[in-house]
Amino acid sequence: MLSGGIYTWSEFRGIVRCGMLVIAALLLASTARLAILSDFHFRQAREEQQRGEMQAALQAYTWSIRNDFPGNPYTRKAVAGALEIIETYHSQGKKSEEIVGLREVQAALSAVRSFYQPCKDTLPIIEERLNRVSTK
Repeated sequence: MLSGGIYTWSEFRGIVRCGMLVIAALLLASTARLAILSDFHFRQAREEQQRGEMQAALQAYTWSIRNDFPGNPYTRKAVAGALEIIETYHSQGKKSEEIVGLREVQAALSAVRSFYQPCKDTLPIIEERLNRVSTK
């Protein structure tokens, strides 16, 4: 194919370069989309939390977590915000809401698990706390 075939070596290198550029552009576009969505849901969660709509804020935080990619600055902030709401539920004695919140954050963190786990130190804490709260 390369020697005396369809493509010369320089044509083949050009095709490979073009393919690599297309892949890089798609990867960049996907990462940008995830960053924009994560930012959108994080801001939405903050607005809902300020209005006192804790359940809607918790849901928006988990959507922000689900739009994770390596290096996403919003994931840790969203986990912290969700845990803040769960602490509010705990201090108010709302056990069922606390359990639901812990399960939602656990599910969101488990959903984005891949070759790296975002907030990997937080997931075992959530699981332990969920076991403790569920057995009371």
